[in-house]
Amino acid sequence: MIPRVGKLTAVERKLFNSILMSSISQFNEHREKSGSGLDGNHTYSAPADELLDVIEVGESNLKGSLRKYMLSLRRSEVEWDAPDAKSGVIWSNTTVLPRAEMELRNGRLWARWKLSDELTEAISNTKEFPFTRLDLAQIAKLKSYTAVALYEICARYRNNFLKGGDGICLTSASEPEWWVDALTNVLPKVDKKTGEVQRREWRKVKSEAVQKAMEEINKETDLDVDLIEKKENRSVVLVQFSVRQKRGTSREVQTGHFDLIKTGLRMGIAQARIETALLSNSPAEVSFALAKFEGRFSKKEMPPIEKPNTYFASILKNIEPIDIVADKVKTAEQAPAPVDPVKADLAAKHSLLRDEFMAMPDTIKAQFAQKAIAALRERRMSTPRMIDNANNGVWAPLLLAEMLNTFTKEKDFALTTQSNP
Repeated sequence: MIPRVGKLTAVERKLFNSILMSSISQFNEHREKSGSGLDGNHTYSAPADELLDVIEVGESNLKGSLRKYMLSLRRSEVEWDAPDAKSGVIWSNTTVLPRAEMELRNGRLWARWKLSDELTEAISNTKEFPFTRLDLAQIAKLKSYTAVALYEICARYRNNFLKGGDGICLTSASEPEWWVDALTNVLPKVDKKTGEVQRREWRKVKSEAVQKAMEEINKETDLDVDLIEKKENRSVVLVQFSVRQKRGTSREVQTGHFDLIKTGLRMGIAQARIETALLSNSPAEVSFALAKFEGRFSKKEMPPIEKPNTYFASILKNIEPIDIVADKVKTAEQAPAPVDPVKADLAAKHSLLRDEFMAMPDTIKAQFAQKAIAALRERRMSTPRMIDNANNGVWAPLLLAEMLNTFTKEKDFALTTQSNP
């Protein structure tokens, strides 16, 4: 986010993050209750202390200056720039808050605001406009504007792991001029005669602001960042940052979310990717996407998934909205037909035998697999792939059914022999 009109302070940028997080929460809550989102004419609102508590640290009191901060956001215009995006919106220009006001409700100060059409579209379509969840408690610890801006950027790359980098991630690599705009809140001057933009030199911005910002981030937050410069003929041509996640303290995670996160981690999907998905999708939708991912992941005859996070995101993007509802109570007309006790007894017996078989060691099941393959081969129903997969412990449905059939027959024979010595 690069300011183009107005000058945002560190506090105002943190406040905007808090407002945007509150807007997303209100939008999702409304969509869950009504089944539809909110348009650009909707006015969001929240108690002032709720917006400020998450960005206030120490003995500071921001409430007294809230009107000034809201007015600054109201007058600001920013550019959204995604230098390494491969698709979708890569640049956008928008006002921050088209409308901002404050009111008293039962003696309590509330803030009210509207979002721009661009931001409303972004939070209503998170599959087309994915966002990174920022930890406002971490940002609250930062004092300088450059530190806040740099942390926001680095946090988006905390899962962009470098191969063989021992937990090190990398931001995008961009020209020094891009970083000067992204990390400072002073608008560059424009030469009236030539129209050329006159930015401050990268080396000066680095020594005066960026190095101090890195020290601040490394000391106060959950990230360790370091500067990487690529030079040609002693001139810096590309700048990027390495990012390393510090060991964090324990935090609360919902039980249902925790199970989904564990499922994703077992298949190589990053925890942050699952948590971000749960912010913009229902648990049912994320669970369904994980099930589809697992279906592809478990196919050992196919090549491994090279980019689990990207593949999971592509599945999630195509998942239709899902609402889990209670089962309908069956009426008398819908009541099932009477169950045949003989068939029910056979079904129960088959279920018990199946459970017993599946609990047996793989070495025993492999023996039944060979017997089943021999039986299928006699009936010309086996295939080379089926045989090859069976040798690797992967059983096709037809083979597994024959294995259970063979096991059942041997079990019945053994019981018959015992009862008729």
